Amino acid sequence: MFSLIGRYFTLFYKVSPMPLPLPRYAAPPPEKTGRADGVWACERDGVLKETEMPSEVAALVVSPRLENRKALLRILDGLPADVFAVGRIAQAIEVMEARPIAVIFCEERVSDGTYRDLMAFAAAQQKNVQFVVLLTTGEWPEFLEALNLGAEALRCPLQPTDVELALIHAMRKEQRVSVPRVSAAFA
Repeated sequence: MFSLIGRYFTLFYKVSPMPLPLPRYAAPPPEKTGRADGVWACERDGVLKETEMPSEVAALVVSPRLENRKALLRILDGLPADVFAVGRIAQAIEVMEARPIAVIFCEERVSDGTYRDLMAFAAAQQKNVQFVVLLTTGEWPEFLEALNLGAEALRCPLQPTDVELALIHAMRKEQRVSVPRVSAAFA
């Protein structure tokens, strides 16, 4: 009896597979291509839009965990970023005083402080820095607090696409700040 039912299902599914219809509203994902001349192109529906991106952005990695630091350095290696990696908040403050930093990847807790200390230092120095908090514990209150403070949050283990998108977001934010805005009265 069971072998007959099994044969029926096997015969039915082998003879007439039912393909799932694709929804009509699903558009193909945009293709992003980065070129060596600093022009990033985004194509959707056959229309190519180009935006000029800065050639290189300064990134700071603050992580006492060697595996997270190595993973970030590996991901950021092929991207247009000048990367500095430190293990403590005090070292990060020294780097921030020495040169302008556009994006900071910082773990939620470091041996001598937290990412909030770096945010407070950046706010006191009036530096425009994009913060990306690396959540090693994965707790929701920490995630929500980072978002409320204006930082992006990524969970460990890190995914390369998440890190790349955070860097692109920082590059675009830096581009908006560096281009002076013209007042509507003078336009």
